[in-house]
Amino acid sequence: LAEEVLRMVAVRASGELERKISQEKIALLLAEKDLLLKEVHHRIKNNMSSVMGLLDLQIFSLSDAQTIEALQDARSRVQSMGVLYDKLYRTEDYSQLRLADYLDHLVREIREVFPDGRRIGQLVEGGDFSLGTQSQFPVGIIVNELVTNALKYAFRGRDQGRITVSATRDEKTVTLVVADDGIGIDDSTRREGNAGFGMQLVNNLVGQIGGTIRQEQDKGTRYTIRFPG
Repeated sequence: LAEEVLRMVAVRASGELERKISQEKIALLLAEKDLLLKEVHHRIKNNMSSVMGLLDLQIFSLSDAQTIEALQDARSRVQSMGVLYDKLYRTEDYSQLRLADYLDHLVREIREVFPDGRRIGQLVEGGDFSLGTQSQFPVGIIVNELVTNALKYAFRGRDQGRITVSATRDEKTVTLVVADDGIGIDDSTRREGNAGFGMQLVNNLVGQIGGTIRQEQDKGTRYTIRFPG
């Protein structure tokens, strides 16, 4: 009987040792994967910084206003992706990147691009949750385009203003709102801002994440985007 008990104890100890070794191997592999992902994000972020630097050089060498604006828009889109990669690089768990942190940093970076951007205030509300990686980039580009559009057109002839970005989520849906308290959209602004590549890109990305977008005029302009969350 004693021998049988000893044998059972030995078998159990062996099983626990194997399980512990397996767990340690899994933890090591996960740590290596995390390190690799951070290195990838770091390199991509650096490459994006290089691309923005090249676009800046090209912009400074040009005199045609329309070409300069197109390159500035391209730079802004690269910048919005760079902000996300920077946040991912600094976050231990990519699945826990708070949307509010990302959006607040992104809107601040966009405002810095515009000469008069600092006179426009910003308010980021809600967003105390994370998004899946498939939604993070489209949402960033969507916000970039809408905030850029507001900074270009909403505050003409105004000394100050505010852009508000809010995000909420219920059980099935994320609601993202980008609004300004600017002059609203007249016919000329609608032609300039809404028929261009930027709004086409917004509509395509909203469709890509399975969402809908609605535009409203109420003491400014308000875009409401809803998509599965």
